Amino acid sequence: MQTASLSSGSGQANVDSYVMACKCDDLDSFTFNNTPLAPNSILNVCIQSMDSDVEIAFLNTLEMTSLDNETLLIVDGLLIQNNEISSLTVKNATAVGVSTVVPSRFFSFSTLSSATVSGIAQVKL
Repeated sequence: MQTASLSSGSGQANVDSYVMACKCDDLDSFTFNNTPLAPNSILNVCIQSMDSDVEIAFLNTLEMTSLDNETLLIVDGLLIQNNEISSLTVKNATAVGVSTVVPSRFFSFSTLSSATVSGIAQVKL
């Protein structure tokens, strides 16, 4: 028998561009959709890896913020915060989707409204 040696190594990789998130039609097709929403309508957010070597381990946080700094916490600490208006779907190892009702308080009936959705997804190689 030959002798074997064990060694270790470490490195860094930037995978920021490997994950994409967008507003989508539904959580089955993950088809991009940029049509405006109406009050109390459903927002589908599709999050997916652009490389099969990078899987989405879990969605840690997801929140929506209006121009007036009104915040809706959708996912926090891996958990949906309000099961009555939001749901989380794991499509496969590289795709996760969230559906939520956008409350009417996020809309202005006198001016154009917009909101920002942001979050943190943990990935694994």
